[in-house]
Amino acid sequence: IFISQDLSATGVLYVRPRWSNVEYDKMWIKNIDVNINIQDQVAETTVDQIFYNEMDQSVEAIYIFPLPENAMITKLVYWFNGERYDAEIRERQDAVNAYNNKLQQWLDPALLEYLGDNMFRLSIVPIDPNSEVRTEVTYVEMLDYDFGKIEYKYLLNTYELSPKPVE
Repeated sequence: IFISQDLSATGVLYVRPRWSNVEYDKMWIKNIDVNINIQDQVAETTVDQIFYNEMDQSVEAIYIFPLPENAMITKLVYWFNGERYDAEIRERQDAVNAYNNKLQQWLDPALLEYLGDNMFRLSIVPIDPNSEVRTEVTYVEMLDYDFGKIEYKYLLNTYELSPKPVE
């Protein structure tokens, strides 16, 4: 899976049939909504995305999203198979053990991992056929101040991130 550095918090959801070794395909980004609140030099951004699993079978998914260089996640919520989940921060090995334990019990697990360079990966298993997956990522960042100006930039480019256009 290759992710461009210019994505700026627009996430991509990759899926493949469960228990397969085939390459992951991009899931359709059905909708994206970005809300920004700026107070002084601090920007709070919420990126709400809805994806659609067009496969007629259960899939495993990997949601990859980059954040701006100096940003920090404050909240991650995701919905799949009709359930809402709030992400929680744990030590890496504890999180991996909990994820693997849920897999063995046939429960709906998810695992959020930091990949480096402010890139994150959320693994979700299983996602029902012909269903929506929604992610909501909120992050804060300190904006640069330059001669009385504060600049905020969000690159909303879904070209090549989704097999179909955003609704």
